[in-house]
Amino acid sequence: MEINKEQYELLKKLDAVERHKKLIENYLNQKNNDIKKKQQQQQQQQQQQQQQQQQQQQKEVDKYKNFKTDYQILKENHQFLRDEGENENIDQLTWEEKLAKTYYDRLYKEYAIIDLSRYKSGEIGLRWRIESEVISGRGQFTCANKKCESSSNNNKIAELKSFEVPFSYNELNENKIALVKVVLCPLCSKLLNYTNIKKKKKELKKFLKEEKNKNKKRKKNKNDNSSSEEEEEENNNEEEDDDDGSDIERKSKKKRKSIENHTNEEVVNKKVSKEKDQYEDVFSDMFL
Repeated sequence: MEINKEQYELLKKLDAVERHKKLIENYLNQKNNDIKKKQQQQQQQQQQQQQQQQQQQQKEVDKYKNFKTDYQILKENHQFLRDEGENENIDQLTWEEKLAKTYYDRLYKEYAIIDLSRYKSGEIGLRWRIESEVISGRGQFTCANKKCESSSNNNKIAELKSFEVPFSYNELNENKIALVKVVLCPLCSKLLNYTNIKKKKKELKKFLKEEKNKNKKRKKNKNDNSSSEEEEEENNNEEEDDDDGSDIERKSKKKRKSIENHTNEEVVNKKVSKEKDQYEDVFSDMFL
């Protein structure tokens, strides 16, 4: 601890006790300043170390920035159905395409697993089965729906039915179509054909409305015809016709008209029953 001449002269003038206090005070102030300087230096060093670590981490991130995971590569290069000619030209494929092809070769492409979460919009998802699913019988002896609750019930195997679904999809900016086998339970088969059933219902409603309107018109025409016939009969009775043959002809005409109306109603009822039968048997034509 260094003391200037001015400080020395001031200390001379002080008593021994006051001089001691002054020296101790100066000592403690200097000690606190040294501690603060050390703390500041340590903080600066820590900040510099953190900055260096961040820079190193950023360098590592930038180094692997253009690299892709296997999943990303499969997602970009996977195809639902591949051409058989690719086996002959394996050497011409890139590493990414080879990886996607090896994964494709491990899949079992007899039956598919289906996703019906968007059945109301008519959108479905299909994928091929993997080895563990083939061993457990998933999608062949159980319902192939991804979220079907009855998929694990062995008692419902008899109710399962297989379908050939025309699967249209967009792959590599191309629209493709493939026939895929799917095994479904009765409830999931209704979900699969939800849009078709909806269309059939609308057609049935339209048909029934048209038939009702036609029947109403026919009844009106019958009433008009019957009223006109009654008026004619009254006029004829007033004129006192002596010809009996005219009465017989009128009766025969009435019978013919009643028979024709009866036959028309039977034809309409047959059409309605046929449409209902078609609606109940929507799925019968799709079973394999």
